[in-house]
Amino acid sequence: MEKPDSPDSPNENPSPVDILHDQTEEIVKNATKEIDSIDREYGHRVKSLDDRLKSAKGQAEQQKPEIRNTIGMSPKDAKSLGSGLTIAYGLMGSVIGLWVVGKVIDNIQGNTSATDFQLAPFFAMAGMVIGIVFAVVVTQRMS
Repeated sequence: MEKPDSPDSPNENPSPVDILHDQTEEIVKNATKEIDSIDREYGHRVKSLDDRLKSAKGQAEQQKPEIRNTIGMSPKDAKSLGSGLTIAYGLMGSVIGLWVVGKVIDNIQGNTSATDFQLAPFFAMAGMVIGIVFAVVVTQRMS
């Protein structure tokens, strides 16, 4: 037989503390269910937003035009072309320019025949060395 002061006794009315305890447990269960429901809903919303963001980024990348200059080149291609032309003009320009300077000096000195000592070939060789040094310097700056 059960004790009469026991809260589990069917003959006894539950005490106010037991009633509050039962109500608190019921509130906790309902709150836990509600929080779980909100948490699941929040998870679905976050996943939906994440999927939409990934989709929008993919569409933006596909629709993003490549930046081009007035002749239709990308900036990387234009930089490479500029570097190559700078080196080419530096190599050729220094050789031809110093050869012309040597020819002018030869003409001023009157060294126009093949048997005379001429400075133009030496100036052209110096121009070639200067052009190679220039090409190395430009290549180092561009990389």
